[in-house]
Amino acid sequence: MNVKYLIIGAGPAGLGAGWELNRLQQNDFLIIEKESYIGGLSASFKDENGFFWDLGGHVLFNNDSLLAKLSKNLLFKKIKSFKRKAAIYLDGKFIPYPFQDNYPVDQLANKFKYPKNFKQWLYITFGKNQAEIFFIPQNEKSWVFPLNKMNFDWIAKRIKTLKDKTKNWGANARFLYPQSGGIGFLWEKISQEFKEKIILNSEVKTIDELKKEATLINNKKINYQYLITSMPLDLLVNKLANKQISKFGLKLKHNHGLIIGLGIKGKLKTNLHWLYLPEKKYPFFRIVFNSNLSQAKPDYCSLTLEISNGQYHDEIENLNLFDGEIISKFEKKVPYFYPIPTLDRDKNLKIINKYLLENQIFPIGRFGTWKYEEGNMDDAFEQGAKAIKD
Repeated sequence: MNVKYLIIGAGPAGLGAGWELNRLQQNDFLIIEKESYIGGLSASFKDENGFFWDLGGHVLFNNDSLLAKLSKNLLFKKIKSFKRKAAIYLDGKFIPYPFQDNYPVDQLANKFKYPKNFKQWLYITFGKNQAEIFFIPQNEKSWVFPLNKMNFDWIAKRIKTLKDKTKNWGANARFLYPQSGGIGFLWEKISQEFKEKIILNSEVKTIDELKKEATLINNKKINYQYLITSMPLDLLVNKLANKQISKFGLKLKHNHGLIIGLGIKGKLKTNLHWLYLPEKKYPFFRIVFNSNLSQAKPDYCSLTLEISNGQYHDEIENLNLFDGEIISKFEKKVPYFYPIPTLDRDKNLKIINKYLLENQIFPIGRFGTWKYEEGNMDDAFEQGAKAIKD
């Protein structure tokens, strides 16, 4: 089989590439997806009790991004705009988000004159008080990786500094979310016009970048002119013919996640959209209140717990966040949760990307580029569309 554009992955990035090709009426493309569903890390699942579950907190930033504009056009009245309501749960109290705007600051002077890693950057930027009470424990829970072995070049878009006096800070200060069906409802709408170009349950086994040939698990071969891929970069380089490049993929680090969804016959006691939990006694680092985002059946509500490299325990009951009985439980492991910005990440990415681009292989998406800082759905979708233009 021969195609001009072979796209690996039907997540936001791969669908962005497919959408752009379809818009340009370029029909010579194929999207290969190893899972039985589209959406990647932003997929949604419906359980037997009618609850919809996302793989964590996924919202559309209400700005001028390509995906935000497209979503408003496609979903029209079926998408709602929100003003962010988020908080931090600490010592039995809810502290408004961002934490740094709502908690006492101590003297910022410390022994680090210039940060050499993420942990030092947190101390320098927020001082001992805020760093040790919230920023260090919260990041240790979400990354599950030594903060002193992570770089800090990725954080500009992710963490507000004390110097930034912007009110309603952050790209998600206002955001969009479908009124029903979870965030996955959006991917179904976007892919409608080119669904026949998506092949599910189809995994790539090897890639011969010199012959420009991909071999699938079923031994079917696909020849391509351009390869656009959101496959995790460490897996991609291990499938290439040049085995020398795979050693750089081994140096890329990531964590895994566990998503727990709880469907409740009853009501939530909070109007928050999400809640951060830095304390170690809670295994989950964030709670997303699904039914505060989308329509729920009368007298029912739902929430999602996000856990990195851990297991779920029943501490949720102790938080007193809802009145009612848990009647549904959704559980899904996420093997690739966050790509970790290690100290040597950028050096290895430079080597890998140079080789890929020389061979007409274009990495896109959170794990395709291995950049958490550019890995939102909005970013990924636009990367996919831009790969076609470039």
